[in-house]
Amino acid sequence: EVSFAENLFRKDLSPIELAAAIKDCLDQKTLTVDELAAGLHRSCHWVQAQVSLLDWPADVLEVIHHGKISIAAASNLAAVHDNIYREFLVRQAVENGATARATAAWLQAWRSMAPAEEAITREPAAAGESVQPAVPQAPCIVCANVFRTDELSHVPVCVHCIHTIRDIGSS
Repeated sequence: EVSFAENLFRKDLSPIELAAAIKDCLDQKTLTVDELAAGLHRSCHWVQAQVSLLDWPADVLEVIHHGKISIAAASNLAAVHDNIYREFLVRQAVENGATARATAAWLQAWRSMAPAEEAITREPAAAGESVQPAVPQAPCIVCANVFRTDELSHVPVCVHCIHTIRDIGSS
């Protein structure tokens, strides 16, 4: 127990080493989750999260261990089950310093992708009614007719002068 406490409170302990120490303590039944949580001044959920961190893919654990990526950013990458794509994302995260927000976007994009086999074999979607793109429009300040914004000119005029011009135009 003394060596466990010494190792646990070392200043240079990586998150992976900390998680492994907690898991060892729980596996050897030295302390319970509740006792560890109380001793570390953390929640039981935090202790369990530390242990579950060790179930993440090895490439993700390695970059966390070496301090190249945060646990928050890595947690999103750990959820990518395609090994080749995850390795690519891990490399990008390390080389470009990705944040948790960036890796969350990567995870969301990965989840939205169709499997390659499905994308290749799927029939094209039936052509439906063509949708016309929305074109921004605005009223002319003089005649009040509505025009496409690319047909209007930008003239910097204050609100007071716009009202004056409109009043003159309507009289």
